[in-house]
Amino acid sequence: MAMRRLFIGALIICCAVTTILADCEVHSYFVSPAQDGVVRDVLHTLIDHAVSSIVIAVYSFTDSLLAEALLDAHARGVNVVIFMDNAQAANSHSMDEKLAEDGLEIYVDSFSYAFHHKFMVIDEFVTVTGSYNWSENANANNFENVVIISCPEIALEFLTEVAYLQGTYDFRRVVSSHGAAE
Repeated sequence: MAMRRLFIGALIICCAVTTILADCEVHSYFVSPAQDGVVRDVLHTLIDHAVSSIVIAVYSFTDSLLAEALLDAHARGVNVVIFMDNAQAANSHSMDEKLAEDGLEIYVDSFSYAFHHKFMVIDEFVTVTGSYNWSENANANNFENVVIISCPEIALEFLTEVAYLQGTYDFRRVVSSHGAAE
């Protein structure tokens, strides 16, 4: 009897989630050493269509093409905020200082090699998540994936995680070598 109640409870939870997601659109994309550029192109297109906000949490960010797309979005008036891993930001190829220098809000965590989030929320509606780091290595040499979910409820879950991280952990605002950030 207890097992039956557990199954029915799990079924109700499953159906509730399915109902919430029924109006959402989901796409998945994959990249491999034999098929590079797919994920980067999709991310670039999404950034190009952003209207008001982009929030990114990423472990590694060394991809200059995606950095340029974010700078273009910022120039269009899109608010861009990026959270990164401290140790990865210290990499000489990292885009954090370049982006901070051009006015984007860039934050790094107080841990090293622990911030493994990989997601982006656009206009509080589109969420991109998966294994993909924003690097040339991920683009050309790795087996990676992203899932794109167009659904404000899911976007809110990820933005809630960002708020939790900001309220709970010590993030430092990146200041470029030219002193662009406050």
